Amino acid sequence: MLCIQRRRRRFARRSSLGATVAVCLCTMLLVASSSVCRRCSPVLRSSRSAEPAALIAPLKLLPARVLHRRLGLGAAAAQVSPASSVSDCLGLGLTGMPGPAAHALVDELLKDPQATLNIESFLLLVAGRVPASSSLSQEMGAGEDEPDNNNNSDNNNNSDLFVEVLLRTREAARQRREFVVADALKKLLKDQRGLDVKDNPDGSSQAFKLLFEQARAVEQAKAAAVEGAAARAMAQEALAKSLVADSMDEVISVTGRAASCVRQRLSSPGARAGRALQGRQPADVALALALAGCDDVELFSELASQVEAELERTAQRSLALPVAQIVERCAAAGFRQQDCPGLYSTASAVLRRAGFPESSPTMRDLEAGNFSLHSERPLLWLFRHALRQGRRCLPPADASDEVDAAVAALNSAEDASGGPRPLTLDLGCGFGISSLGLAVSDARGRKERCILAVDASAHCSSYARALARRWKLPPERLRIEHCSAEQALHAAARQYRGPVEWVLVNFPTPFAEGGNGTTDEAEDRRRNCHLPVSARSADFMANVAMLRAARDCILARGGSGAAGGALLVQSNVEDVAVTLRAMAEADGWEAIEDGSLGPEVAETEESALWLPRRQLRHALSGGPRAYGPGWLAASPLPQLAATETERYYGGEGLPIHRVALRPKRRH
Repeated sequence: MLCIQRRRRRFARRSSLGATVAVCLCTMLLVASSSVCRRCSPVLRSSRSAEPAALIAPLKLLPARVLHRRLGLGAAAAQVSPASSVSDCLGLGLTGMPGPAAHALVDELLKDPQATLNIESFLLLVAGRVPASSSLSQEMGAGEDEPDNNNNSDNNNNSDLFVEVLLRTREAARQRREFVVADALKKLLKDQRGLDVKDNPDGSSQAFKLLFEQARAVEQAKAAAVEGAAARAMAQEALAKSLVADSMDEVISVTGRAASCVRQRLSSPGARAGRALQGRQPADVALALALAGCDDVELFSELASQVEAELERTAQRSLALPVAQIVERCAAAGFRQQDCPGLYSTASAVLRRAGFPESSPTMRDLEAGNFSLHSERPLLWLFRHALRQGRRCLPPADASDEVDAAVAALNSAEDASGGPRPLTLDLGCGFGISSLGLAVSDARGRKERCILAVDASAHCSSYARALARRWKLPPERLRIEHCSAEQALHAAARQYRGPVEWVLVNFPTPFAEGGNGTTDEAEDRRRNCHLPVSARSADFMANVAMLRAARDCILARGGSGAAGGALLVQSNVEDVAVTLRAMAEADGWEAIEDGSLGPEVAETEESALWLPRRQLRHALSGGPRAYGPGWLAASPLPQLAATETERYYGGEGLPIHRVALRPKRRH
């Protein structure tokens, strides 16, 4: 009995040794196969440089004698002679399957002389995960040298399965304390996928981390950072050039080159290997390009996808405020929730997880599904950008051809009865927020209106026109031009077929505040050097000439009275609003005081603690005030027509002075 037990133990040790040798041979074959694949396949080299999850090129199976010489099997080679079949050689590695079944499966795979077997399939065979009845077309190539781009999702799934099976096989080897085999599988994972396995320092076989190979990850991160920095610099350079451009054609040229360069940077191999734009950087690039006047829809779609990917990547550790700023900048760049639902739904989920207040304007609009440029917070980004621009803009000397073409395009739009639509003229439109809001509001409410928006700044006009193109607003109903207010009024009076409903003068740049004894004149000149000299100077947009041209335009296209057009003046500076009303009434206008446009501002007690300094001086001077008959408490326009300035001062609780006037009848 003792001899029998000794024989059994000796047989068990030999069986264990044989199994270990078989596993080692399998691992050596895998490593050698991967080296053969890398040496012989240009497809593999290009895919490895592109991304770790790329397809491994098919491995051409070699004759047994070549494998024998390449692997250097040594003493174990007695099991495989140079004349052995390939199935015999591969059968050594199929230790997870019965010997006859393994040989039968390999023989089935090798019936076709042109058959190829990739490393993933071989490893799945080794692990016993592929049934003998599986289709060869799923696990084997058909001699193709190029991967099929139509099966990217299947390829990625197979790649993930390859990594999973390799990790499980390695873990089983570590549990058997076969650390040489485990290290060989670790090297295979690093060579084929660029992934590294960091084991638990205590030697446990159950604890490890899967991460990119450190050197490769650092190299990819550096290359991506270089491309991302170049893309951000190009976007900022385009914005800087747009700010000083003298024409919209110049802006189009600048933004076209910038968009092409940014797209090239973001699609480069270095950018694809890592994350070129991280955190809020995609939103920053999008906002800079939008402010510059770029209208490249595909580029903005790519940037929106990158913003969404970054929000998903950092969802578990993001703070509420940075995420809110990202989505606000995206909206200021023209990303509407209806166009980018994935971006804003992800942002909403992250903000809820981070505890962002449900009562905030941003969260309310996100939950309602209408977060856009016209929300409160995105408009504040535009307001801050406008405050930083101290350059005085001058309209082109002659833009009559462009304005005439715009009016002709608006004439082509007809209402339901076939007649011309009423026209709204937005003079000094700035970023075009009011005109864009009117166009969007009209589309929702089915209102039949045409809009002509003009501004002296090519930078601001280009931003508005680019948004109109990206939002696909019909050009026969909304035109945005770079010209003076008088040129637009003259063209409309001369050519437009329909009536003029509104002439909007929203928050014109105020004229300089004159010295009144409360400060010295040197300080006044320093603070007012970038402002028009007075209300009657030519560089003040709403001067007497503009008021007269607006009156003539309304009378020529719609007459006067309740059915005629009106002039709406809005300003956050009280003395400017009072002066404009006095100038208009002296030139043939009358304020609408019948209450048809809404409630009027009543006289109230004012606190000197929160009044702006200029308004406080005006109040102390004893001049006329902006309350009483004719002064409107709210805008008669739709809510979406509120400008960025109106949003800011309304949110701060500061007064906004409004008056609507219509021209008197001619005698």
